[in-house]
Order: sequence, then C-alpha cells, then structure tokens
Amino acid sequence: MLSLKAHVAILLGFLAALIAVIAAGGVMQAMGMAQLPPAWRLPALILVFVLFLGVGFAAVPVIVKTVVGFHNAVGNADLAVVKAVTARQALLIWILWGLMAAGAVVAVPAAILGGMFSPPAGQGPPDAPGASRGLLAAAPGMTLQEMARRSTLKLDIASRHGGPAPVVAGGGVFDFSVPGSAVVFRGCRYYYISTWTKDRDRIQGISIGTAPRKLTRVQLDAADDAVRARLAADGWLAGHEVYRDEEDRRLHGGAARGPEGGVWLKDGIVLNLRAKRMGEPETSADDAAGREWIQYVELWSRDDYSGIERYRFAPYRGAPGP
Repeated sequence: MLSLKAHVAILLGFLAALIAVIAAGGVMQAMGMAQLPPAWRLPALILVFVLFLGVGFAAVPVIVKTVVGFHNAVGNADLAVVKAVTARQALLIWILWGLMAAGAVVAVPAAILGGMFSPPAGQGPPDAPGASRGLLAAAPGMTLQEMARRSTLKLDIASRHGGPAPVVAGGGVFDFSVPGSAVVFRGCRYYYISTWTKDRDRIQGISIGTAPRKLTRVQLDAADDAVRARLAADGWLAGHEVYRDEEDRRLHGGAARGPEGGVWLKDGIVLNLRAKRMGEPETSADDAAGREWIQYVELWSRDDYSGIERYRFAPYRGAPGP
C-alpha cells in the first residue's frame, strides 16, 4: 500500500480532472456552443462517471490512513482497536473498496437502464414552452436536401407539385445553427426559408424567430447582448455602416460611422440581429414597459446582402455604439 502523501496526490489528481471536465462543459454551455458530436457524447459521459468513481475510491485510503495516523499521534496507539486497524490498514481498505465495487455493480446497470448513458432529448432554454423538436441546420447557399440531411428537425422541403418548395416555413420549439458555426440558438419559435427564383433547390434567405417568448425592452437588450457575446466568441465579425459623404453624415447627426452589433459576417454569411415590436402600449406613459418585442435573425449570403459595400467588418469591440 502506498504512503498517505501518494494517496492524497492521487485523490487530488482525480478531483482536478473531474473539476476541469465539468468546468469545460459549463463554459461551453454558457457560451451557447453546440453539443458534442454524437460519437463523443457517450465517451464524455463515461469519462465523467469514471472520474467520479475514481474520486470515491481514491478517498478511501486517504480517510483510513488519516484516521489511523491521527489516533497514533494523539496517544491512542496502545488501544486494542487502534492496534488492530493499524496492523490491518491494507485489508480494511480492500474491504471498503470491495463493498464500493459491489455497489457499483448494482448501480451501474440500473443507471444504464434509467437512461444515464442515453442521448439526451433536445431541450429548449428554461423559459421555452416545451422541449425542442430538433435542430435546424441551414445557411444561405445550401441546397434544401443538404439542409434536411443536416437537421434533426422534421422539414417539408417538397412543394405540393413534387418539386422543391419555394418557401420552407414552420413553427414550434426548435434549435437553430449555421453549419460551420458553434453558436446554437435554442428555443426558437419559427423559421422562414426562401429559395432562389432561378434555383428553387438552393436557399437564398433565412429568418428565424430566436426568442422563445415575447420580451420587454430590458429583456430584449439583455438577449441581444448575450447573442453578440456568443457570436464574437465564435469568430463572427461585427459590421458597421460607413457614412461616406457629407450629406450622409449630416443625416446621421455628423457621425462618420454607424453602430456595430447588428450585422455580423462569417465565412461569407451575413447575420442580421433584429427585433420586432409587438402591438402598441395602451397609453403613451412608461413606453419601455408598455411594449413587447420578439428577437429574430436574418441570414443572407454576403454577395446577396443589400448595401454590403457600405459596411466594414472587424472583431467586436463591445457594447453597440458609434
């Protein structure tokens, strides 16, 4: 049996590894990153489970040796029970390990039957009304067949005449991602995907209702800030409009450039973060509290985005502003 210091080092190693894995998962979730690929999910679950068991098993010799050492240090070495345990530390540790292993033999199959290692059902955010029906993976320029193949959300991509649908639209609770981006919009409520008139099988524009519910102005601002942070972390570039002549600048209060944080660019895809006001307040007082909003995003290819020549793109600097 190893020394107490060696067993403490082993325990700390298991603890550090477990904390690191859990922390990494928490950071990914907080940033809204995509889930692990299906092929990685089971190994990741097994890794966490093994580390958890490792912490438990590594703690046993540390506890036994610490207790025995304490009693010997305070003068209880002559007590019969202390003598017996001191002489049989290794046996006691192996007995405790055996009991834990027997418990694991019973618990692990029960956990498997209970779905611990099964793929999780897609879930929306805590305030989304119901579970996600699947993932919509789409981008301008993709074919409808490729979109359907990449998505787990059931899509109707055929027109009633049998050819490609000019518009693919629907509602419900679902998740949305742009292939090539790690950002996932969870708890979306509607999608509207239009195709090119000259090529009905290829996507031209996408509109996604990204808010799971109506938002106050304060909630909308917070939701927009969260999306901007995730886009910036994923390498999207923030765009701002450049006011190029005196007349243009005069119309914008003398500013030389517009705010950033609304239009984003990555891999030739333009994402426009937008909001729509729902209805009107009953009175003009307390305007911010009286209106409700929804957040949505629109996506176009860079070559097809109107006025793209007026925009400059760079890493996001922070809060929207000139």
